[in-house]
Amino acid sequence: MWFAPKIATVTDVLLRPAARRAFGGTARFLAGVAIETIFFLLLSPIMWVGHTLFLGGLLFGRAIGWIGQTRDDHAVPLSLAIHNLWPQTVLGLATLGVLAATAPAAIPYALFIAGGLVLAVPLAVLTASPALGRALIRLGIGRLPEETSPPAALRALALPSIEAVRPRPD
Repeated sequence: MWFAPKIATVTDVLLRPAARRAFGGTARFLAGVAIETIFFLLLSPIMWVGHTLFLGGLLFGRAIGWIGQTRDDHAVPLSLAIHNLWPQTVLGLATLGVLAATAPAAIPYALFIAGGLVLAVPLAVLTASPALGRALIRLGIGRLPEETSPPAALRALALPSIEAVRPRPD
């Protein structure tokens, strides 16, 4: 269920040369798919725990508020990542600790969930890095067809994100 749409899309793009070029070429497209898949596998358990903690807090009367998303480039300081993601990290380490003591052979399988939890803090810091984002843009990783060949309506807006992307041939 999780991967069927991705597999169908990847197959479709790989079978059409024009689509591969629109995504920046075969190598860039496959690199983007690999990076996004790894990110998804690491992020999903982090979000599951975060949602569970949020809903559990509601059951115990925790007040909630709504703030707007921060969309500007900014780094996530290590201290903020630790403050917000320590429960995920502790749960991941505890899971791996229990498995190491009781069923070490299960650790490789548990890493699909516990690995993301253990890496929650460095993942937040790394993926929020504006320098990493700029590097991926320069490499053309994660490029969309609208960046490679923007439609007239987007070109007319002269958006910085579109202007910053300079498609490079394979």
